[in-house]
Amino acid sequence: MNGSTIEDINRIFGDAGNEDTFDEFPTGQIRTDSNPLEPAEAEVERVARSRIDQEASGRTGRNGKDQPTEPKTTRCDHLLTAYLDRLRSGEADTLYRLGDTLDGMEVGSGLITTLAAPPGAGKTALASQIMFEALANDDSLIVTIANAEMHFDTIARRELSRRSGVRQRDIRFGNLTSYDWEKLDAAQREIDPLLRRCRWLEPPHTFNQLETLLNAEPGFLILDYLQKFALANVEARLGVNAVMGLLRLLALKGWGILALSATTRTRGKGGSSHDSTQLNLASLKESGECEFNSDSVYLLRDIGPIQKKQWLRHVWLACVKNRHDDTPTVELEFRKPKMEFVKYEQAVDEHDFGQSNAEPFRDDEGRF
Repeated sequence: MNGSTIEDINRIFGDAGNEDTFDEFPTGQIRTDSNPLEPAEAEVERVARSRIDQEASGRTGRNGKDQPTEPKTTRCDHLLTAYLDRLRSGEADTLYRLGDTLDGMEVGSGLITTLAAPPGAGKTALASQIMFEALANDDSLIVTIANAEMHFDTIARRELSRRSGVRQRDIRFGNLTSYDWEKLDAAQREIDPLLRRCRWLEPPHTFNQLETLLNAEPGFLILDYLQKFALANVEARLGVNAVMGLLRLLALKGWGILALSATTRTRGKGGSSHDSTQLNLASLKESGECEFNSDSVYLLRDIGPIQKKQWLRHVWLACVKNRHDDTPTVELEFRKPKMEFVKYEQAVDEHDFGQSNAEPFRDDEGRF
């Protein structure tokens, strides 16, 4: 536990009149005067529960003296009037406009939207597509990307490929024709105005770094992925709980949040695996607070290849929780070479993607 955490614990649970004061040990344990060397979480929980019981009963105050406690309440008719006043002034909920393919997905200001999928299923690609669509449809929107998984170059390469049609592999290794460069230059001209309103959260990718956003102007946060930002030196579940609590604070300040989540392995006769068709709400890794604190949860389920093409996937974007509305499933095509999701009913464009079961190929002029 870091110094600030110790100070917070002492401030909340300890004072000059309390015999239990905390100090940090290099082993990550906490010492108390009354009970040396208990594990940090156990000791914090013990003192917290004791303090909560005391405060709830009203028997003792912060200094151990008898004093009454008064609940803080607000009349609900006043809250209703305030809510209707906000509606009259145009302060209704709004969702980001995400284009024909994804419009209606519950992503917007004040909302925590969790997107979960196994590794390699396309959740980062989908998040990037959502981000660029939201930027294109709202000139005032500011985006912050907190990505602990990839360098910005990887995100840029994917978007350049999606817009230009140039294969990612060719961009990555610089195998580019003059025609490719024409398309990449055109893609850059499209992207530049959007990226002016996009910020990249620099390392370290930690809970404390994420916490600095509380002091920033609210915008749209892309968090990839939330388990990577868990509070350090505590049990994994508690660390993720802390992240979800922080995300709720950001949402209350007006941030729209798209949080990507890892999933747990499914177990079958052949052992454990990442079978996305078996995902459910409990599949979110360290799922407790992820489930409860999210306004909506979407799962990417890979149903299988389309027309036996391994690079063209039939995908379900399944909403398994929505605090405010329906929980629909949207059928999509995931076109891996371009890292692009389109509506499933759209016909496969063989000119763009080639006609073999392998990855799309080029013709003699360098076109797909």
